[in-house]
Amino acid sequence: MSGPAGTPIQIEIKGVGWTEYDNTYNLTYDNGYVGYVCGFNSAGTVIVNLIASGEPGYHLIDFYPGIYRGKQQKPDIYLAPQLTYENDHPGSAIPAIRLGFEVVNP
Repeated sequence: MSGPAGTPIQIEIKGVGWTEYDNTYNLTYDNGYVGYVCGFNSAGTVIVNLIASGEPGYHLIDFYPGIYRGKQQKPDIYLAPQLTYENDHPGSAIPAIRLGFEVVNP
């Protein structure tokens, strides 16, 4: 994918889980947190709309499994820090997703 800054980007992900462990992806753009998407009420399909930004060059769009929130005290899945999705996420191993977008001069 490529285009000048300001280009709309639409990403569709299918197969997002429905349990509280596997239905959320955290989203970053160039390692900056953008927000999250949730597949709970969408039968596992999420659509993300972004606007390309930044200087000309390649920019990274990453999706990491996450947990939205909860009050459960034991086990402490909501209280313990999730430092890495690979080692600390308690879900069923939904994958991280890495995409790239090249911002080009108009």
